[in-house]
Amino acid sequence: ALLQVLGLLGDADAVPAVLSLFTREQIPSLKIAAALALGRLGDGRAASPLIAALNELPGDPSFRRAVALALGQLRDPAAIPALGAILAEPDIIMVILGVRALGETGRPEAVAPLVKLAGRLAREADSQRATFLRAELLTVRIEVIQALGRLGDQRAWPLIERSLVVTMPPATSADALRIRERLYELRRAAVLALSGMRDQRKALGWLSRLLGDADPRSRAEAARAVGLRGEHGGMIVLRRALRDKDPEVRWEAARAVGSVTARDGGLALRQVLADPHPRVVAEAARALGALGVREALPELEAMLQSRQEDEVREALAEALNLLRR
Repeated sequence: ALLQVLGLLGDADAVPAVLSLFTREQIPSLKIAAALALGRLGDGRAASPLIAALNELPGDPSFRRAVALALGQLRDPAAIPALGAILAEPDIIMVILGVRALGETGRPEAVAPLVKLAGRLAREADSQRATFLRAELLTVRIEVIQALGRLGDQRAWPLIERSLVVTMPPATSADALRIRERLYELRRAAVLALSGMRDQRKALGWLSRLLGDADPRSRAEAARAVGLRGEHGGMIVLRRALRDKDPEVRWEAARAVGSVTARDGGLALRQVLADPHPRVVAEAARALGALGVREALPELEAMLQSRQEDEVREALAEALNLLRR
């Protein structure tokens, strides 16, 4: 418990004591807790001891997994070769944690090992007949796309774009359905990765294209990604989504407008208040409050008196509270 608290406090003065315990402690649960605390503390002095512990093979799997997570949190470029090396290990959980740790580093040096792994996984998945193994490989590919999205590096574009246009196999069996679902998750990861890519024009171009997709889940994820980007230009893309035939797409779009500080966002949201779906109305009201659209006060006050749905009334009260400050 003390180690957890020291990690959360983030005080650099705690590093020597935690490092000392990490190197001399023999009880596995305490070594794991010390490793995680060092990661949260984020001090570069922990890099060398953690890298040395990661390279000790064979080692306790749980301990090495904690060390990998800690190295990612340190965001130290010295850790990247060690994290890249574990991507070739047979333990798929260790590989996934290595991928996540590389994404956590936020360092451009982490892109190359991730791109290399993605290429190998794609080749292996194409040649793999066993459904279980193919699904397992796709799980790792999903993690890679998510990590690359966090890094936002231009070198990730080819992988993200290929994942956005994956071909879904026909649903002819339970195995095919399983692969189909994994491929959908891969595509979903790629859509959300667009929220972290720095090329605004390219990212919004893809998101605009995805908002015309036949699958409403993909359209909803695209609207969410536009909101995560939070750019003024996103309003142009979201305008169509606010009129989508699927209510989930509309409520994700309304929520996204609350993060896109476009001048005309308030007017669009006030029109959405007439939507027939309560969740869409609730999200539009919250977004109006978040944007500070005081012109909507009379409408929202009137709706609070007339609407009966708890979800809508709660959202209206939240928005009014923000706008009356």
